[in-house]
Amino acid sequence: MDTSNLIESQASMDSNQPEATRTILDMDPALNDAAANGKFNVFEDIQESLDLLQTPIENTILHIYLTTLVTELGSPKKFAEKVLHKCPSLLRQTNANGETLLHIAARYGHSVIVDFLIECARILDQDLESGIEQVKEMLRMTNKEKDTALH
Repeated sequence: MDTSNLIESQASMDSNQPEATRTILDMDPALNDAAANGKFNVFEDIQESLDLLQTPIENTILHIYLTTLVTELGSPKKFAEKVLHKCPSLLRQTNANGETLLHIAARYGHSVIVDFLIECARILDQDLESGIEQVKEMLRMTNKEKDTALH
């Protein structure tokens, strides 16, 4: 996937609806299973934004995928690429413990995913006019225990 497509998806994802009024959807067990097994086809036709699909502890489909990922099976970043293309806001979304995807990928030793997530943030940083340094910000994000992803 060309990660520059994330920028186009980000623009279309930003809605006029305030975040406080967005309804979080409980993740169906079948969707949880699809996320754990990296089956993107299950998520392709979902009309809701994928960042609204969460477990009771606020894990997103990518949090689930990264915690269950077996790196010996195929290309571990294919699923993440497809999901982030469909919903780039998941790049910085945290779970109930304040953990980003970068926290999870680093904890489980998924170096290919860590590199990919940093590259996604770098592309956003280059293309956004906000002046925010996305990579530095992502690397500095702390969880509830005040640990960065690289602690």
